[in-house]
Amino acid sequence: MKNITLYIFLVFAFFNNAYGQEILFDFSNDMQGWTAYDLDGNGNTIMQGKQWYVDVNDLKGKETSEGVLRYNIANFDGIYVPGYDKEDNWVISPPINISKLGSALDLELVWETTDPRTNRAFVVFFASSSPDVETFRNLTTKQSIGNVQRATTNSSFPDFQSKTITIQKTKLPASDVIYLGIKRSSMPAEHSTNINIKEINMVPNGGGEISLSTTEVKASKNITKLAQNPVSTALLLKLNPAMAAAKTTMQVYSVTGQQVLNTKYSREISVAQLAPGMYFARVSDGTLTETVKFIKK
Repeated sequence: MKNITLYIFLVFAFFNNAYGQEILFDFSNDMQGWTAYDLDGNGNTIMQGKQWYVDVNDLKGKETSEGVLRYNIANFDGIYVPGYDKEDNWVISPPINISKLGSALDLELVWETTDPRTNRAFVVFFASSSPDVETFRNLTTKQSIGNVQRATTNSSFPDFQSKTITIQKTKLPASDVIYLGIKRSSMPAEHSTNINIKEINMVPNGGGEISLSTTEVKASKNITKLAQNPVSTALLLKLNPAMAAAKTTMQVYSVTGQQVLNTKYSREISVAQLAPGMYFARVSDGTLTETVKFIKK
């Protein structure tokens, strides 16, 4: 029994403290733990979906089989969506532990605009010690940690470009755990266009290490619990009453830190597809974040 207890402790410690030389978010199949917010409430939001672009030969919108992070609205037949430049939408990362980061962080974005006739689209990065979307919303452009712009137009689409920005640690929040927020911007308004983000790669620059974090923002009472543990086919969650159920999402991670499930909250969530073993479920409504451990039989 002591050996089993020691093993569980070591695995939990590994999950909370394991660091790597980089963190790669590949949006081929899912949101990779990022959370999207539609703050103007008009149904337009950032999502994971198929790559969309304008074919310059016939100016028709087309899709490929490539999975990307993009808006759920598109520029049909090469016509810009009215008011698109005024969309108030964010996508916020899972928690990232930078306590062992050296002097700087490289952010590499593999992306493209969806219309080859314009080079006016920007992807702007922000950072906060809180996952609260209102905190990000109150940040000004001058408080951003960097941005990338499509440098040239190109008639041979789709053509993903890799852009890297180096962020000094002094520009990041003075916190062991941070969250990144992305807001799409464009200038001028008539050049508003969609974007396709294939990958975001984070690499320490100047030494040190980074990791995905399971740091919890705990409520004083009534934290999220499991109705039963171990589980066989489904997680039965008793959500913290302080959380907004309609805004709550859940990500499940293996003991090695790999995300294996990303879904909206419900009282019963299927985990039948998971292999037997230990997992960590991160539950968040954007303000409160809690992590529960469970065993899949």
